[in-house]
Amino acid sequence: MHNIRFKFLSIGMSRKLVIIFVFMLIIPITISAIVSYNYYRKSIEQNTADYVSQTSLEVLNRIEDYIEDMRMITKIPMYSSELQSYIASPENGLEKDSRIDFFIRLMSDMKKGTNAVYIFDNYGNTFYRNSLDGNNKEIATHYDRLKQIARDHSGSAVLINTQAATTASGKTKYVLTMVRDIIDLTTYKPVGFVAVETDLSAVEAYFKHLDQITGGKTTIVDNENNVIFDSAYENISSSWTDLESIEKSQQDSGNFHINQKGEQYYAIYLTSQKLGWKVYVYVKTKELFSKATKVRNSTLIITSAILLVTLISSVFISLAVTKPLRALTRLMKKVQEGDFTVSFPVRFSDEVGILGLHFNRMIKRIDELIKDVQAASYRKQEAEMEALQAQINPHFIYNTLETLRMKALLNEDREVSQMSLFLGKLLRYSIIQGREIVTVKQEIEHLTNYIKLQNYRFENRFHLQNHIDSKLENYSMIKLVFQPIVENAIFHGLESRSGQGTIIISSKVEGDVCYFTFEDDGIGMSPELVSQLNNRIQLGNANESGNRVTGSGIGLKNVNERIKLHFGAKYGLFVYSELGKGAMVQLKLPFIES
Repeated sequence: MHNIRFKFLSIGMSRKLVIIFVFMLIIPITISAIVSYNYYRKSIEQNTADYVSQTSLEVLNRIEDYIEDMRMITKIPMYSSELQSYIASPENGLEKDSRIDFFIRLMSDMKKGTNAVYIFDNYGNTFYRNSLDGNNKEIATHYDRLKQIARDHSGSAVLINTQAATTASGKTKYVLTMVRDIIDLTTYKPVGFVAVETDLSAVEAYFKHLDQITGGKTTIVDNENNVIFDSAYENISSSWTDLESIEKSQQDSGNFHINQKGEQYYAIYLTSQKLGWKVYVYVKTKELFSKATKVRNSTLIITSAILLVTLISSVFISLAVTKPLRALTRLMKKVQEGDFTVSFPVRFSDEVGILGLHFNRMIKRIDELIKDVQAASYRKQEAEMEALQAQINPHFIYNTLETLRMKALLNEDREVSQMSLFLGKLLRYSIIQGREIVTVKQEIEHLTNYIKLQNYRFENRFHLQNHIDSKLENYSMIKLVFQPIVENAIFHGLESRSGQGTIIISSKVEGDVCYFTFEDDGIGMSPELVSQLNNRIQLGNANESGNRVTGSGIGLKNVNERIKLHFGAKYGLFVYSELGKGAMVQLKLPFIES
């Protein structure tokens, strides 16, 4: 989030204004369109679910009543002793057939939609009446199974779910069958059983209108997931294989979305408490949300048009508003290049005009201050020159050191003589050299003299290993760079450890950049101290909070500042260290051949 904010604040003012104008309009419009579309979509879903649920409930109630009427029809033989006596008799005749047919006709006419009524006696005889396409010729072959089902329920009516049946003409139809034992009222023993049969046209008639409205399909399954009815006539009388629908319909009623054969459906389901059947009504999502899709497309078109107009308008407005700011920016760039003669033309007294007026005053003041600083700098240089001329002639110091060295030789004090010699060379290099630019070879010689002088003091505890490529001996650099780095390593790393310490100097050249690396095996520094030291080196004598600091790193800081003043901000030095593992200083300089 911080990066996004930083990038936004970094872009031009005209682009910011365009982005702000666009987002101020497009975001509210888009949010409003999305919310409205989702609300409209959910409203359609809810209204459809309510309508389908209410309609399906009414249909279920009618089917429940229809099944209950079939159940009542199967009770008629229970109340006719005459019919029971004919069924119980093993003899067959015209009178028996005529009377049983009378009762069957009576039962068939009691409920519209009843296709067939069958009465079976215990002797394997079948008596029936079919109002459509002849009898179900398969029902006689199921005599034993139907009889067993009727016997298992001891006089109670049993509904046999949808089955495929073949008529006398060879056609296949799907039927529901209600069977019941016919119990003799005197002996309370079954004398036969009755079967009332109806095809699915009655059920289909209830759901046909609903499917036409929804553009979908309807499926009814029992509590064992056997298909009772399928308006597409694909799975009737078989086990339901739509596991996803089963998984999503664990409650008594509800709705869900589902994909079937590449088509999206919105499914509404509810359960019949009397029959245990579950009705699924699948509404095509494409048909359901066709109006919502039109609303969404219209909204997108309107939103796009508004965005285009807003974008074009915001571009013109932002260019007009930021034009004087861009002009002021160009003038600032000229000032940055050193041109202090520029002036911003102030035409209006608005914020930009006030800013331009103050800009002109500021440039005038800066020009005056630069001239004052230049004059002061010239006067300071003159004063420093006079002060240098007033100092004791450095040759007096060197001559004195030489006299001390000769005196030490006469007194056979070789160490004092050598120390005086090295100290004289150090002073001569740092003061008398007369120029700032030296070669790597001269810098190494100066560093070697410094190490020798320190070893007199610390009894040869420091060992310098020079791995600088000999090809770099004529490489040009500013003087007094190596010695402060090694001095810092001795006094803050090697002096505090016991035994001999080693300093390794190496080099490498990459393109137009030369790297010098100084590694020591001193006590090292903690990550916090390394961070503070690098901040001190890079920020000068001020720490991150702006306070003055003292201590280690002053020599390194001075070296870093001199390098940047001579060669540019991308050059300098950096310190790496781990506690107990020594330290490393990497020096980055431009590759300049002498």
